[in-house]
Amino acid sequence: MKPAFFFLLALLAAIGLASPSIVSSSLSLAPNASNANDISKQDLLRGDPELKAWFAQLNEATRRNETWRAGHYPEVVGNATDFPYNGSVSGDSSFNVTTAADNKRAPPDLEGYYQVDVRIGRGSVHTGTLRKGRMFQRIYSTLKNCELAQSPGECNNMGGFGPCHCDIKYIVFDTEKPGTYRWSSDSYLKLRPEYSYFDVDRHPDIQDLGFRIIARIYELMTMQSNNCRYVNFPSMFNTLPTYMCSVADQVELAFPINGGVIQGVLNVKLEWSRKTKEGTYTCEGDTEADVDAMMWTDFRDDIAKGMNWPEKQILPFVYCTDAPCFRQLLNPGHAWKENKDCTPLNWPLGCDPELKGPPNPKLNCPPSTEFKEAPGKPSRQNKALSIIYQHWVGESGSKINSWLFIPGDYGVDRVCAAEDHAQKMVPAPGGDNTVINPPWPGGTFELNSLHGLECGYKNDGSNPGALFCQDWDADKKGPKNRKIQCKIDPVGALQKADNCKSGGKEKEDRRHKVVTCDW
Repeated sequence: MKPAFFFLLALLAAIGLASPSIVSSSLSLAPNASNANDISKQDLLRGDPELKAWFAQLNEATRRNETWRAGHYPEVVGNATDFPYNGSVSGDSSFNVTTAADNKRAPPDLEGYYQVDVRIGRGSVHTGTLRKGRMFQRIYSTLKNCELAQSPGECNNMGGFGPCHCDIKYIVFDTEKPGTYRWSSDSYLKLRPEYSYFDVDRHPDIQDLGFRIIARIYELMTMQSNNCRYVNFPSMFNTLPTYMCSVADQVELAFPINGGVIQGVLNVKLEWSRKTKEGTYTCEGDTEADVDAMMWTDFRDDIAKGMNWPEKQILPFVYCTDAPCFRQLLNPGHAWKENKDCTPLNWPLGCDPELKGPPNPKLNCPPSTEFKEAPGKPSRQNKALSIIYQHWVGESGSKINSWLFIPGDYGVDRVCAAEDHAQKMVPAPGGDNTVINPPWPGGTFELNSLHGLECGYKNDGSNPGALFCQDWDADKKGPKNRKIQCKIDPVGALQKADNCKSGGKEKEDRRHKVVTCDW
């Protein structure tokens, strides 16, 4: 029996090392996942070949260790220690943080663009033999099945009293134990969703897309030779060659972060349960450049479809960074607030005006603010426009959903104003309870006498939209070129409706203020 037992042991060892995916055979291959036995960098970057070739030219010229200057971000708040999750700031960071005041170059003008950030940590974590397609499979499946990743909010507020992570188990790794075959599989990765939020009510496909993007990023890291090392395990009859890889300990995907309401954030941290030899992961270089190319060539179309954004207006910002840039004060229904100790990327790769390399018109780079004539700051009029979703039920039981565009003075609640005060009233989609959590007022609406101005409201259905009015400070009334950025109403961000029944003939008049524009 002993020879048979040792033969079985050696056979299991060979299976575990040569094909660790067998350990998790119950996990199905996710959509767009790569075949674990047939994968290459070209399989992974399967977008525009000309654009990929151009990124390759930029790789050597632009992917050295350098300090990226502060970019044009909507709001910067607090110190690193003010942020509630992910520990304290390391004092020995190798990243030379600059401030916005140090930025001598004009930032890009991102008006009309959607900034999609991918932040890659410089810290490393060992992943054993988990590589390529199997890495995608395990990360994606864990995110899909991990209740923590599907629940919005911070990691330390999710999951009740349980641990704030989900485990990826049975990963083969190398050990230093004497008298063994120097390998074991009693290890696991802790996947910690430090922050997870996707507006799936309005964009049902973006959570799965976010899971796929994070999984593909980790898959790509294990395809970089500089992130892996060759290991030759001794066995009873022969050696078992394989590769051990290390990847970034943290990755964050967020969009849009240059204004408007946050639509998606997934901040993932990996922790290894065992001690093993030091890894070989390096962020700057191929890892950063190839993830950037992947975002431009493979995922802009998916993001455009999921968000109903024009693809050419989506700008991926991919860069290596340290702990402060993974800590934000986030609040669903509000704009991105950057940690002031973080110096984010200023321009997308290939768009920086100071870039020494071949330009590529396919990127549709934003213009620089220094080349745009800055309009004069308009005077404050203390006026406002409230856009309200109304669910009305008449005496006969007839039901009507409408958008009410009600003007008023700044700071004055107009949610229950009489219908005849509305500048415009148009049909709205939805059913009886849509008023609890209504959609954005998508479309273009002309408002011909809004506080004495000709205005138009525009919304692509993915954000609060904007109001375009005549310049009230001009000598003569001209075109509608004064843009007023609208915002989600703080009370309207709550999933509830106001009862505005006035005692008239209506049975029900429930309203929800969705958007406020003030000037």
